[in-house]
Amino acid sequence: MTADEHPPTPGGTELPLERTRARALCFQVLTLLWIFPTAGAALILARDFSTWTRWPSIGERVGAVPLQSWIALAVVAAHIVFIILSRRYRRLAREARAVRSLPSGQDAWPG
Repeated sequence: MTADEHPPTPGGTELPLERTRARALCFQVLTLLWIFPTAGAALILARDFSTWTRWPSIGERVGAVPLQSWIALAVVAAHIVFIILSRRYRRLAREARAVRSLPSGQDAWPG
């Protein structure tokens, strides 16, 4: 694919259809496969839940929570990011496909 096949948009933010679809697929696969580390992280967080709620102040709570709980929280947060990116790129690919299927000269948005 060359730059001539996909001219840049005026805003320069729209990705070509193939690249958008590839990213959507990548994040969908990551989302599906990341279920396994997230399940393990959820077990760690459930086991250490009492540590998160036991201490009255935030400073004591942060110091009392073990390192594996913080890592488990980061794994869950990464899964949430993968889900958001998967949905975003899937939506962008759908929009790019709709724009590409329009005859030239028509606007993608009515009005």
